[in-house]
Amino acid sequence: YRLEDPNRWFPSAQDRNESAGIGQGAGNGERDDLGTGHSLAGGFGLLVDGGGNDRYRAGLFAQGVGYWYGVGALLDDAGDDQYEGVWYNQGAGAHFAVGALIDLGGDDSYRGPRNVTLGSGHDFSVGLLVDAAGDDRYEGGGLTMGTANANGWGMLLDLGGDDAYRLVSKGG
Repeated sequence: YRLEDPNRWFPSAQDRNESAGIGQGAGNGERDDLGTGHSLAGGFGLLVDGGGNDRYRAGLFAQGVGYWYGVGALLDDAGDDQYEGVWYNQGAGAHFAVGALIDLGGDDSYRGPRNVTLGSGHDFSVGLLVDAAGDDRYEGGGLTMGTANANGWGMLLDLGGDDAYRLVSKGG
């Protein structure tokens, strides 16, 4: 699963080197604080993968993410999976939202080098990452790995295996 714009036609405000996309289990609202002031609550986004060795890649807002009153979830049943995202990824919630990533088996790797990744909640939001089994690798930077701020709630729950956790600088 790739959610990228190789030409960077729509770079993100958080990182000009990354695409501003939203998907792979994302619920998104319309926040218009600085425009008309008419914001809209988000919806519900769900990605379910039944098995296999999968690779998920995205810049921002992906892999079980909720934004602005949205709910997003990614459920992967089995396989040795790779999750890679930069900001607001892998079970992340931002601004009154809920995001969850649940992986039920396999030796998986998670990489989110910037902020609000790997089971993190920001600004009255919930972020949850659950890995049920396998020897897994976690690599994150900034607000990551079961953390929260601004009245958020974050949790990274690994239920078994021989795992490795690594904090990286925000640049990766």
